[in-house]
Amino acid sequence: MNPLIHHLHRWAPAASIISLGLILTGCPESTTNPIAPGVEGLVRLGEGLAVTDEVSLEIRFYPRSCANDGTLYPETCDSFEGFIRTSVPMSSYLLPYAFELGPGGQGATSDESWLVMAWLSHTSGASVPATGELYGISPVTLLNCSQYCSVQCYCGRIRGIEVLVNTLAP
Repeated sequence: MNPLIHHLHRWAPAASIISLGLILTGCPESTTNPIAPGVEGLVRLGEGLAVTDEVSLEIRFYPRSCANDGTLYPETCDSFEGFIRTSVPMSSYLLPYAFELGPGGQGATSDESWLVMAWLSHTSGASVPATGELYGISPVTLLNCSQYCSVQCYCGRIRGIEVLVNTLAP
Protein backbone atom coordinates (compact mmCIF):
# COMPACT_ATOMS: atom_id res chain seq x y z
CA MET A 1 0.00 0.00 0.00
CA ASN A 2 1.21 3.52 -0.78
CA PRO A 3 2.54 5.12 2.49
CA LEU A 4 0.63 8.37 1.82
CA ILE A 5 -2.68 6.55 1.44
CA HIS A 6 -1.90 4.50 4.54
CA HIS A 7 -1.37 7.71 6.60
CA LEU A 8 -4.49 9.38 5.18
CA HIS A 9 -6.58 6.30 5.94
CA ARG A 10 -5.18 6.24 9.49
CA TRP A 11 -5.89 9.95 10.21
CA ALA A 12 -9.21 10.36 8.34
CA PRO A 13 -11.49 9.59 11.34
CA ALA A 14 -9.65 12.10 13.57
CA ALA A 15 -9.70 14.77 10.84
CA SER A 16 -13.44 14.25 10.37
CA ILE A 17 -14.12 14.70 14.09
CA ILE A 18 -11.94 17.86 14.25
CA SER A 19 -13.62 19.32 11.15
CA LEU A 20 -17.08 18.60 12.54
CA GLY A 21 -16.09 20.26 15.82
CA LEU A 22 -14.91 23.39 14.01
CA ILE A 23 -18.11 23.56 11.97
CA LEU A 24 -20.30 23.13 15.05
CA THR A 25 -18.44 25.75 17.09
CA GLY A 26 -18.53 28.38 14.33
CA CYS A 27 -21.36 30.91 14.09
CA PRO A 28 -24.49 29.24 15.45
CA GLU A 29 -27.73 29.66 13.53
CA SER A 30 -29.54 31.48 16.33
CA THR A 31 -29.33 35.26 16.13
CA THR A 32 -30.16 35.53 19.83
CA ASN A 33 -27.52 33.07 21.00
CA PRO A 34 -26.06 34.03 24.38
CA ILE A 35 -22.63 33.19 22.96
CA ALA A 36 -22.40 36.61 21.37
CA PRO A 37 -19.73 38.56 19.53
CA GLY A 38 -16.85 39.95 21.55
CA VAL A 39 -14.85 43.16 21.75
CA GLU A 40 -11.52 44.22 23.27
CA GLY A 41 -10.01 47.63 23.70
CA LEU A 42 -9.19 50.57 25.95
CA VAL A 43 -11.31 53.08 27.82
CA ARG A 44 -9.55 56.44 28.05
CA LEU A 45 -10.52 59.60 29.90
CA GLY A 46 -10.62 62.77 27.81
CA GLU A 47 -7.76 65.24 28.12
CA GLY A 48 -8.04 67.54 31.12
CA LEU A 49 -10.78 65.42 32.74
CA ALA A 50 -10.41 63.63 36.08
CA VAL A 51 -12.12 60.93 38.09
CA THR A 52 -13.85 62.51 41.10
CA ASP A 53 -16.40 60.72 43.29
CA GLU A 54 -17.60 58.06 40.83
CA VAL A 55 -17.82 54.52 42.21
CA SER A 56 -17.56 52.41 39.03
CA LEU A 57 -16.63 52.23 35.39
CA GLU A 58 -19.61 50.83 33.46
CA ILE A 59 -19.07 49.28 30.03
CA ARG A 60 -21.78 47.99 27.67
CA PHE A 61 -21.58 46.26 24.27
CA TYR A 62 -24.85 46.14 22.32
CA PRO A 63 -26.30 46.15 18.79
CA ARG A 64 -26.74 49.59 17.21
CA SER A 65 -30.33 48.60 16.43
CA CYS A 66 -30.96 48.47 20.20
CA ALA A 67 -29.79 52.06 20.75
CA ASN A 68 -31.93 55.12 21.31
CA ASP A 69 -31.57 57.29 18.18
CA GLY A 70 -31.02 60.51 20.13
CA THR A 71 -28.53 59.42 22.80
CA LEU A 72 -27.32 56.04 21.47
CA TYR A 73 -27.98 54.68 24.98
CA PRO A 74 -28.95 50.99 25.04
CA GLU A 75 -32.65 50.15 25.24
CA THR A 76 -34.60 46.89 25.40
CA CYS A 77 -34.36 45.15 22.07
CA ASP A 78 -36.03 42.10 20.55
CA SER A 79 -33.03 41.26 18.35
CA PHE A 80 -30.72 40.50 21.28
CA GLU A 81 -31.43 38.86 24.62
CA GLY A 82 -29.69 41.43 26.82
CA PHE A 83 -26.50 43.39 26.54
CA ILE A 84 -22.96 42.35 27.27
CA ARG A 85 -21.92 44.36 30.31
CA THR A 86 -19.37 44.82 33.03
CA SER A 87 -19.15 47.02 36.11
CA VAL A 88 -15.66 47.68 37.47
CA PRO A 89 -15.24 49.20 40.96
CA MET A 90 -13.17 52.39 40.88
CA SER A 91 -10.79 50.97 43.49
CA SER A 92 -9.71 48.17 41.12
CA TYR A 93 -8.56 50.04 38.01
CA LEU A 94 -6.78 53.02 36.56
CA LEU A 95 -7.56 54.78 33.29
CA PRO A 96 -6.77 53.91 30.59
CA TYR A 97 -8.57 50.64 31.31
CA ALA A 98 -8.11 47.56 29.09
CA PHE A 99 -11.42 45.71 28.66
CA GLU A 100 -12.72 42.49 27.12
CA LEU A 101 -16.44 41.86 26.70
CA GLY A 102 -18.22 38.90 25.20
CA PRO A 103 -17.55 35.19 25.51
CA GLY A 104 -15.14 34.75 22.64
CA GLY A 105 -16.98 36.11 19.65
CA GLN A 106 -18.29 32.78 18.39
CA GLY A 107 -21.98 33.65 18.45
CA ALA A 108 -23.90 34.94 15.47
CA THR A 109 -26.12 37.99 15.25
CA SER A 110 -28.15 39.64 12.52
CA ASP A 111 -26.72 43.03 13.60
CA GLU A 112 -23.50 44.08 11.85
CA SER A 113 -23.15 47.40 13.70
CA TRP A 114 -22.63 47.39 17.48
CA LEU A 115 -21.65 50.04 20.03
CA VAL A 116 -19.36 50.05 23.05
CA MET A 117 -20.40 52.56 25.70
CA ALA A 118 -18.34 53.36 28.79
CA TRP A 119 -19.04 55.82 31.58
CA LEU A 120 -17.91 56.85 35.04
CA SER A 121 -20.88 56.14 37.27
CA HIS A 122 -22.00 57.22 40.72
CA THR A 123 -24.08 54.01 40.90
CA SER A 124 -22.52 50.59 40.33
CA GLY A 125 -24.53 48.56 37.81
CA ALA A 126 -26.49 51.52 36.41
CA SER A 127 -28.17 50.81 33.08
CA VAL A 128 -27.29 54.17 31.44
CA PRO A 129 -25.28 57.25 32.43
CA ALA A 130 -27.02 59.65 34.81
CA THR A 131 -27.22 63.34 33.98
CA GLY A 132 -23.79 64.92 34.35
CA GLU A 133 -21.80 61.67 34.25
CA LEU A 134 -18.94 61.41 31.74
CA TYR A 135 -19.39 58.84 28.97
CA GLY A 136 -18.12 57.82 25.55
CA ILE A 137 -19.40 55.61 22.72
CA SER A 138 -17.46 53.88 19.94
CA PRO A 139 -18.88 52.02 16.94
CA VAL A 140 -17.92 48.41 16.22
CA THR A 141 -18.44 46.64 12.89
CA LEU A 142 -18.61 42.86 13.17
CA LEU A 143 -17.28 40.38 10.63
CA ASN A 144 -19.57 38.95 7.97
CA CYS A 145 -19.95 35.26 8.89
CA SER A 146 -22.77 34.43 6.50
CA GLN A 147 -20.79 31.56 5.00
CA TYR A 148 -21.45 29.70 8.31
CA CYS A 149 -25.16 30.59 8.59
CA SER A 150 -28.24 29.93 6.50
CA VAL A 151 -29.12 33.66 6.77
CA GLN A 152 -27.09 36.88 6.78
CA CYS A 153 -25.10 36.89 10.04
CA TYR A 154 -22.17 38.62 11.72
CA CYS A 155 -19.74 37.48 14.40
CA GLY A 156 -16.19 37.84 15.68
CA ARG A 157 -14.08 39.21 18.49
CA ILE A 158 -13.13 42.74 17.42
CA ARG A 159 -9.89 44.08 18.91
CA GLY A 160 -8.38 47.52 19.22
CA ILE A 161 -11.52 49.52 20.02
CA GLU A 162 -10.92 52.75 21.93
CA VAL A 163 -13.66 54.44 23.91
CA LEU A 164 -12.90 58.06 24.82
CA VAL A 165 -14.91 59.14 27.87
CA ASN A 166 -15.27 62.88 27.34
CA THR A 167 -18.98 63.77 27.02
CA LEU A 168 -21.36 64.86 29.78
CA ALA A 169 -24.61 62.91 29.83
CA PRO A 170 -27.68 65.11 29.24
